[in-house]
Amino acid sequence: MSIANKLKILFEKKYINILFFIFIVICWIPTIVAFFPGISNYDGRFQIFTCFSNNITSHHPIIHTLLLSILYKFGTLIFKFPTLGFFIYTLFQVVVMACIFSYTTKFIFYKTKNLTLTVITLLFFSIFPLNVIFPHMTTKDVLFAGLVLLYIVMFFYLIDKSTCSNLDFVKLGIVAILMLLFRNNAIYAFIPSIIFCLFLHNNNFKKKFIISSIIVIILYFSFSSILMIMTNAEKGSPKEKMSVITQAIGRIAKYDSNTLTLEEKQKIDYYFGDTKTLADSYIPYLSDKTKDLLQYDKVSNNHNDFYSFFLEIIKKYPKTSIDAFLKNCKGYWDIFDNTFCSISNEEFPRAKGYLEITFYKVENDGYVIPNYLPSIREFFISLFCENNYLYVPVLNVLLQPAIYFYFLIGFVIYALFKKDIKSLFPAMFLLLYFLSCFLGPCAVVRYIYCVIVCTPVLISRIIVSDKN
Repeated sequence: MSIANKLKILFEKKYINILFFIFIVICWIPTIVAFFPGISNYDGRFQIFTCFSNNITSHHPIIHTLLLSILYKFGTLIFKFPTLGFFIYTLFQVVVMACIFSYTTKFIFYKTKNLTLTVITLLFFSIFPLNVIFPHMTTKDVLFAGLVLLYIVMFFYLIDKSTCSNLDFVKLGIVAILMLLFRNNAIYAFIPSIIFCLFLHNNNFKKKFIISSIIVIILYFSFSSILMIMTNAEKGSPKEKMSVITQAIGRIAKYDSNTLTLEEKQKIDYYFGDTKTLADSYIPYLSDKTKDLLQYDKVSNNHNDFYSFFLEIIKKYPKTSIDAFLKNCKGYWDIFDNTFCSISNEEFPRAKGYLEITFYKVENDGYVIPNYLPSIREFFISLFCENNYLYVPVLNVLLQPAIYFYFLIGFVIYALFKKDIKSLFPAMFLLLYFLSCFLGPCAVVRYIYCVIVCTPVLISRIIVSDKN
């Protein structure tokens, strides 16, 4: 009997997802050891600070802030050094992501019986650098990506079934609610994507799914409000949603200052403090500097005036305004762009780049972060912080965010051409979510990590459609 046949027999076993789980975790162990007790990066430390000081805001998903803080606090009670509390969160996240990845791999084999695709999927989840390093990070994008993947797999599983029970939709709804709670902008993709379910041919499934989705939306807003009240959280700053506006005005101030009227400069001075400072602070691929300068209290007191001024100035400088938008999200649409991996890279060359791989302590407890496997640690820092992935053939293509944007567009076109309406809803949800990231402060890979992990599932739909 050939190896391929033996593998097919093995993959048919009911317990194969457990073996997949074990294989994935074994592949991750070197990274777990190398970055012990975890990778406390991005906003993780800040979220824990806000929780412990009763100063939580909705800028970061409250459910993730609570989960991260509770697991960290639990870890501080177990270990001698509080810093080791991060290991509990790391362990939790590794187990959750490995479970979802193993479940997905089993699902792909179950649906396609394609051994090659199944093995590639297993290796993708086990050794692809992003899937190896992300489960050890404290960023909210990791669990969100896992929940999105689980939701899409469950959706495909249900829609392909001959009959679905109410319990099936309850399970799907619970995953959907958690998914939405873990990412603030996911709701803006979820709601309009439901429209595409109206084209489903299975009327019974369509009716139940739309009803359950409406319930999910209602419960999402209800739970969001409950979490806000329970934690006495404040709403995140509205400035976070104004990247497109501040970047447009910032670019105009930098490149069109000579043609700005005195009145227009006075308006910019009023809302941003100083036109020249705004121009000097403008970074094409990062809106943080221009947003920080925006004095939102003045905007809130003069809404009509501010937005009228914005509309007038983009009418006057349409090309500059469009350039500001396109350059801010360039990493998401330009497959040759490298600006998305240059954020803070010059300032912290050994910490930030494609990914931020560092460790921010919550408490100065005297604990020295160990370096058990320096070669593994150095490999990932060199790859992602110094951006040496750019020199690795194939990998440098697979790590470009824009590749996944065009893959989604291609998949949607393919589904329409094949009249595969069942695959359209998940693809449109991912595409709309991706497009919502275009309005964000910058183009970074962690925002669209959920799209990357869902790629094998979408590919499996193409293979299934070809077989049919």
